[in-house]
Amino acid sequence: MSRFTDDVKARINVFVAQLKVPEFSIEKLERETIALENLQDKSNKDLEEQLSFFGGYKSYLEAQLGEVESEKGAIEASYEAALSQSMYFTEKEYVAASVKKPTKDFLRGEALDGNEELNALRKHLIEKEALATRIKGLRDAYVSQYATVSRVIAIRAASSDQV
Repeated sequence: MSRFTDDVKARINVFVAQLKVPEFSIEKLERETIALENLQDKSNKDLEEQLSFFGGYKSYLEAQLGEVESEKGAIEASYEAALSQSMYFTEKEYVAASVKKPTKDFLRGEALDGNEELNALRKHLIEKEALATRIKGLRDAYVSQYATVSRVIAIRAASSDQV
């Protein structure tokens, strides 16, 4: 990343630390596989545990997604500013040489051609976008499973009230 985005990330970390809210953590270090069994066969206690499990991981993934999207925003702003500046200087050279002004796409390509810093920022931005998409997918799966378990619990509660 660039020095600018590193500075932004450091300031964000300091600000979040000053909020003094507890952080989410994962107690188990090993990744486990969750068997999505027939919920109707689970006991109420098992359903309560699953609800807590899915809700906890949903919250954890939301916190991780916020961190990734924050970094992605800083990288994107840094990339766009550097790209605009590079395109401006390239366009200025064409004007100074009294050559016909190229299209924006041509300027963009010329700005990126051989510019290691811009290309590194773009690559990092693409990686953060892919990571955010992946975390969103995981979070959505946990949200869906949480809602499913919650509905089973609600149905059981409603049916026991009617007995």
